[in-house]
Amino acid sequence: MLIGFSFRVKTTTSLREMKKEDVKRMFDDLDKDHSGTISEKELSENVNASNSRLDTEIVQKIRNAIKQKKSGEIRLEELFETLCG
Repeated sequence: MLIGFSFRVKTTTSLREMKKEDVKRMFDDLDKDHSGTISEKELSENVNASNSRLDTEIVQKIRNAIKQKKSGEIRLEELFETLCG
């Protein structure tokens, strides 16, 4: 669940306008094990939480980025590039 992360991004334009601080806060909320990466499991657990505030477009972009990595995880820089690049 995204504690402290309260806005929903609804359009591609808004995704491009996300600030690095917003992405960092999202990353920190998703990285439950504090490993410095987000895994599919961490993303899924958050999405399945009843109070998840992640927009479906954001979830799909993150999920696609994770699937493209051999490690099955993405770092903060990769998340920023995925959402704002």
